[in-house]
Amino acid sequence: MSVAVAAAALVLLAGSSAASSTLDLNPAVGVYQDETDCFPFKSNLRQIYRNFESDPYFGGEAKCIRTGPTGPLVDSSLNTTFEYGSDGKIGAPLSRLQDVLPLPQGSFCDNDFLVTLMSSPGYTARNVIHFQPRDESLEAFNFTVAYRDCQRCKVFRHGYIENGKHNGTENILHALDSTLQLVT
Repeated sequence: MSVAVAAAALVLLAGSSAASSTLDLNPAVGVYQDETDCFPFKSNLRQIYRNFESDPYFGGEAKCIRTGPTGPLVDSSLNTTFEYGSDGKIGAPLSRLQDVLPLPQGSFCDNDFLVTLMSSPGYTARNVIHFQPRDESLEAFNFTVAYRDCQRCKVFRHGYIENGKHNGTENILHALDSTLQLVT
């Protein structure tokens, strides 16, 4: 499982299974994980870090990934697109969702994602972001919210990254673990 951090900059995190001992998978800390108040996005979110080399859904080896402002939630769902690449070029060969994600230099494909907020078992907080590509031939996937501050930072676990990789820095992950230990 992986994690991502986002803010007015988006950070995606993935870490070793030892580093992700699932302190954050606890309904008692749900108040720090509920994405409901964070939508719609009012500004761009940019990935600022990830601790895994390649992301099969978001730009392969691309380091610059962003999503812009969104519309409001309707029945806990909204539509969004993601842009990635550097110097106007996609950072990795096209594969999987890369075929439908935005093109370089701000031109967007017609396809995007339906994003739905859901709850993990035992949670009342909406701590899971479910991504359904508009292209029905592509698989849906989830991010589980490890921590969120709607204005400054988000940490997500990526269920599709092996060995629990994270996007972020060890300092961010250490601070997250410390915070969750204090809360629990």
